[in-house]
Amino acid sequence: MNHIWNLIKIDGKWYHVDVTWDDPIMDKPGRVKHDNFLRSDDGIKDTDHYSWNSNYPANSTRYDNYFWGDVDAPFAYVRGSWYYINSSNSTLYKYDFGTNKSTQLFTIQDMWPVVGGGSYWKGCFTGLGEYNGYLFYNTPTKVFAYDTVTGKSMEIATPNTSNGYIYYFTIKNNILTYYQYISPNDDTYVTNGSVNLDTIQFTYTVTYKVDGSVYTTQVYKEGDSIILPAAPEKPGYDFVGWEPNLPGKMPNKDLVVNAVFVKQDCRHESTHVEITEATCTSNGKKETICSICGSILSTEIIPKKDHTYEDWIIVKNPTEHEEGLKKKVCSVCKDELTEIIPKLEPV
Repeated sequence: MNHIWNLIKIDGKWYHVDVTWDDPIMDKPGRVKHDNFLRSDDGIKDTDHYSWNSNYPANSTRYDNYFWGDVDAPFAYVRGSWYYINSSNSTLYKYDFGTNKSTQLFTIQDMWPVVGGGSYWKGCFTGLGEYNGYLFYNTPTKVFAYDTVTGKSMEIATPNTSNGYIYYFTIKNNILTYYQYISPNDDTYVTNGSVNLDTIQFTYTVTYKVDGSVYTTQVYKEGDSIILPAAPEKPGYDFVGWEPNLPGKMPNKDLVVNAVFVKQDCRHESTHVEITEATCTSNGKKETICSICGSILSTEIIPKKDHTYEDWIIVKNPTEHEEGLKKKVCSVCKDELTEIIPKLEPV
């Protein structure tokens, strides 16, 4: 083969790893496959390796058909957990090597368009990387930072894609470099761009609510001092604060707080009357209400109205042998009143 690769020992068993062939031709910076990752002797033969010399037989097939066969971007280690993108369903997962379980986080809905055409390339061509505790990924038109704590994504680059779309990226030190290609089959990119990741900082929102409705919102960066808004007003009540209590500095997550009020002592010096009209199916009411605290001071029931029946309608004509039937209908509630029509006298 005129080629070399590695054997790696894990838990007393040997596995083949060929990092050269998992950096596929045509090369795209930031793309990395896992076809030749932790393979048995038989498994590495399936990827066209042959006639090698080794003193270490790799008999374990544990990883030959592992999930990472569908992973075309690097795994990323963020805040103590591993993350990967499954290229077959465009979904980001959090992986626990201890339990061998993957947790689905979100799916990239964008598809990579064919330049100048109305169709799309099959596959997911996002890179994956970590810097300063954040995860980074791309769509055809944007690069995003993802906060694994809050599940929040933020755009960090939106280049002009008239000549090519974003396919993967690399991170070196604090610089993320993204690459734009005409198609996934090209071996050279038409342009690229970079982002200084030291300038990336997420913003988070404080939402203030009064009786379940949004009173106001504020946007802060992590570590900013939180400045309380003007106290809300509610007739007949005194505002006493926000619940739960807000920290002095903005954390790295969104916050929602609710206004807390206490009822004032009220002498009901100003009142108004609200009337609910009666209908032919329900009583109405006349309420005297305090305009200051909203208390209902008195209620007077308004009796139901009479039905407003239209003219009689013959439903069934009587005969010498059978009674007939007529009805009339309320024009308001459609209540029906029926009455028997006596049989006809014999002639």
